[in-house]
Amino acid sequence: VGLRLVVPMVPLPAAELESLHLVVVGSGSELMAHAAREIQIGRVEIADESPAVLNAATPSFNRAFYGCGGKVPSVEQLLPMLTQLQPDGHFALFGLLEEHLSPVQKGLSDCGFSMRSAGVEDGFGFLSGSVESLQRLRQKQSLV
Repeated sequence: VGLRLVVPMVPLPAAELESLHLVVVGSGSELMAHAAREIQIGRVEIADESPAVLNAATPSFNRAFYGCGGKVPSVEQLLPMLTQLQPDGHFALFGLLEEHLSPVQKGLSDCGFSMRSAGVEDGFGFLSGSVESLQRLRQKQSLV
């Protein structure tokens, strides 16, 4: 289901694809990174392999995808990646169990998450959009 996050980028002009900087974290990140490289996204990094990419002085990613592996991530797991996301950046969770989609979406919405898309396939789903307030997310104990 996570690959459905990459498919909408396929028709983008080559120059726009080359300008994208994607970080992928968590379960399924290698497959997601491979798909992103196949469609010629400019920079693709797997944070699980290079955790230092999440320690930059200024936000550098305009796309950030987190593979949940069927588990709801903690706020602490998401913050390092989201801190490095540019203010207009696109954030997605993939590999969430279907029954977790609605409570996680509500938890994120309470923190200023603006949802752009969501989907479910074979019991797993994804949420994607942007996070408007990291401050509110930092104050949250749990997404559900």
